[in-house]
Amino acid sequence: MLKQFFAKHREIIVYLTTGLMSTLFSWFVFWVGTLFLDIEESWLQNALCNTMAWVASLCFGYPANRIFVFRSQNPEIVKEFLEFASCRLSVWALDVCVMGITVNQLHWNKWISKICISTTLVTITNYIICKYIIFKKQEEPQEAI
Repeated sequence: MLKQFFAKHREIIVYLTTGLMSTLFSWFVFWVGTLFLDIEESWLQNALCNTMAWVASLCFGYPANRIFVFRSQNPEIVKEFLEFASCRLSVWALDVCVMGITVNQLHWNKWISKICISTTLVTITNYIICKYIIFKKQEEPQEAI
């Protein structure tokens, strides 16, 4: 029964697992950045911390999504990576805006904003982009009868 559940939901389970690892790595890089930058005082320093975390997540996320989640067989790896990076760039902008508004404008706690709001929106948006744009399955040509 558990094996059937995993088989049916493999993609989302593996996405959430690799996504968790990518997120934890990203949060670590974000945390290191906050040791040197005062993100509560400066929108620019906030954006810089989020950018460093985004780059770390991108470098981890692409191979994890390509290999383990979506099992891409696309031979054009550079093109696929550039599509992945450009789509993730729009999600980075969402992250920076959410963090800027919640931390710098509303003065919410940076970790509550990062974990509860930004990460949730980023995770959902990234999955949709990866599944339906970057790693979409190519339709198998049907043979004529």
